[in-house]
Amino acid sequence: MDIDIDPTPMLLDSATKRCGTDHVIGHFRFRDNPAREGHLVYAKTAVTGGAPWDVLAYAEHDPVFPYTSTAYQRFDERSFEAYRALGTYTAQRAAEALQHHLASWPHRRMPGAPEAVAAARTPGLGGQPAPGMAPAEPAAAGTSQGLNGEPAAGGSLSTP
Repeated sequence: MDIDIDPTPMLLDSATKRCGTDHVIGHFRFRDNPAREGHLVYAKTAVTGGAPWDVLAYAEHDPVFPYTSTAYQRFDERSFEAYRALGTYTAQRAAEALQHHLASWPHRRMPGAPEAVAAARTPGLGGQPAPGMAPAEPAAAGTSQGLNGEPAAGGSLSTP
């Protein structure tokens, strides 16, 4: 499998203590069938300039946020809520970005391709399709479908 993804937009700016984005979209191709391509969303907990005000306020309060060690498991209500709000914000942005990305590939879309995005929609994350996107019809049980397309720009990672 070959993976093309560029995570550099997610790097932390040491001056602002913010990341340019909390997600990126890449592509993968199967070596035994290069015409079969899929899309990959990589998201991480990162404070961006557009984060909700309560997340930004908590980040000012706690300089380690959102990179608290997983060895520390004692979260008070304020820190728990900050991580919850950041996770919700990140997941919503990543799902919306994938919807927009898939919408820009209509001539390459195979039947059933939007199901992964539709499955990611939950009422707590907006629950509505992105502007201009119609709700996807569910795929038949037991089916798995991918997308066809051209190679993507960006870094390259190959796996055996």
